[in-house]
Amino acid sequence: RWVLLGRDSGILRRIFDLLDFCAMKDLLKLNKRDWIGLACWFLLSVLIGIIALPLMIWREVYQYDKYQLPRFEWEDVVRYSPVIIIGSVVNYWLLNLLL
Repeated sequence: RWVLLGRDSGILRRIFDLLDFCAMKDLLKLNKRDWIGLACWFLLSVLIGIIALPLMIWREVYQYDKYQLPRFEWEDVVRYSPVIIIGSVVNYWLLNLLL
């Protein structure tokens, strides 16, 4: 992948290393627990709207502190955020229909 960037790719190489594309691929790998989490966050965001987003981030920070995890699980934040946003849109549409 560095052949295409040429010799003056020091900055781009650092950016790619920071992003760690192998970890980015892990965002798309979902196990049973991840599917359950996606469904639960979607349902919660349909019920309470966009408030679910800071709640989910607070939960991830709480787990990081309480269980003293070796690293913050940013993958979960990235994975659940679009689902919460979609659920919040559904919440908005339902409120407009009902009210």
